Amino acid sequence: MKSWVIYAKPPFAGPQALLAYLSRYTHNIAISNRRRIALDETRVTFR
Repeated sequence: MKSWVIYAKPPFAGPQALLAYLSRYTHNIAISNRRRIALDETRVTFR
């Protein structure tokens, strides 16, 4: 198995723009409800 290294920078346009971008993918296979592990007011965890 290959280890993944995740590199994430703060969004240039702020958190609202990032959420708007991610929200377009909630109905696609990339971030489906099945892959979501946890959700709270500050973070979303998915596999």
